Amino acid sequence: MRIARPSGVKLNWQTVTQELLVTFVGVLMALGVSAIWTARQERAKEHTALEQLLATTRENEHVIAQAIYEDSSTAAIVTALRNDVDASASTQPRDSIAVWLGWSAFMSTFEPLTGTYAALVSSGDINLIRNAALRAEIVTYAGQLDGKIQALRVFESVGVANFLASYSLIPRPVSAWWAQPKGPAPDVDAMRHDERITVLLTQRFTTARNRVNRLRRLQTQTVELRKALETALHVQPAPTAVPHPFREGMHSRT
Repeated sequence: MRIARPSGVKLNWQTVTQELLVTFVGVLMALGVSAIWTARQERAKEHTALEQLLATTRENEHVIAQAIYEDSSTAAIVTALRNDVDASASTQPRDSIAVWLGWSAFMSTFEPLTGTYAALVSSGDINLIRNAALRAEIVTYAGQLDGKIQALRVFESVGVANFLASYSLIPRPVSAWWAQPKGPAPDVDAMRHDERITVLLTQRFTTARNRVNRLRRLQTQTVELRKALETALHVQPAPTAVPHPFREGMHSRT
């Protein structure tokens, strides 16, 4: 059915064209404003994500430095014990040897933060980060961090099993003195020539050094990521992580 245009009515094509043009420009402007707003929101989210990642990475750098310090201390103590055992006569005070035997089984409590990396990757927000190289570095680091944690858990299991299996080798007077260190330390010369003690110390040294080596590799990766995040955010580098003392009480004698 055709609707006839009333006679005498003429279309002003210039006006119609102008109205269409105004409408078209208005739509484009609305789309442009929406795109700009969306982009700003995404940039704000990206900035927030990078700040959270940097804070987490800096904290992990401190956690790793502390773990390296503690496990390196254990390795150094075991080295001193091995040198004393190998010597023809004791080279260290009796109380130091007794305390060091207890500390030779010590392992750091390594509990880095992982939630920020995992949440960013699993949620897809990792795509908010425009720098492709930085994005890839974050994803790689998250995977390597999980791998290192699992590997160190294995060392912890081995260390615990080793400690339980070897506990009976430590003379009762020494283990009793650990609980109540009163008076002079018990005689430890009797176990200096026990081959089982030598094997025990070798196992503990190997465990400690393996942990330290893995932690040092993770430390290098963490520092590299932290620097990349600082560059992306245009912030000053963080101070070098400094471990804090962790041995107190009778252990301060060492």
